[in-house]
Amino acid sequence: MTVYMVMAPPPSRDLASDAEDMVFIKEGFCWPAFFFSAPWLVFRGLWLVLFGYLIAAIVVAGVANVIGGYAPTAVGITFAILFALEANSLRRWTLERRGWDFVGLVAGENRDTCEARFFAKWAPHVDRAVRPKPDAAPAAAATPDARAGVAQTGATTLRPSTPSDAVIGLFPEATR
Repeated sequence: MTVYMVMAPPPSRDLASDAEDMVFIKEGFCWPAFFFSAPWLVFRGLWLVLFGYLIAAIVVAGVANVIGGYAPTAVGITFAILFALEANSLRRWTLERRGWDFVGLVAGENRDTCEARFFAKWAPHVDRAVRPKPDAAPAAAATPDARAGVAQTGATTLRPSTPSDAVIGLFPEATR
């Protein structure tokens, strides 16, 4: 089973555009980053990470060459493995620095299944959050925030209803 982190772009007025621009980042090892580290960083636009990667690679290679023997090969392979393990986390970090928001985790057999599962849960919440409730006070205009499934109308914040009113963990007690 594969787990993906879902990142949403900075909000715009167009919910469909925001949905199309969402990024699903796989948790775990990144094979392209293992085999093609620098080109992968350039392709993803991770410029700050590329700069740090090049500095770290030069330092690690220099230290390994000073040690000599099989150290350069062993250290190079280890460095590539460690980078590939963290590559997707660095991609998520870069998107967060650019104003993107983490909106959820989704697990499934493959990326298509995960996308379908995420949007099946996400779309009804956005639809329900954008439409004001009949008993809500009228407001001038609703401002949708698709990333959290929230719409703000005047002083009232509408949130999608949850399937259960039960409270789990360290959250405050549910009112009855």
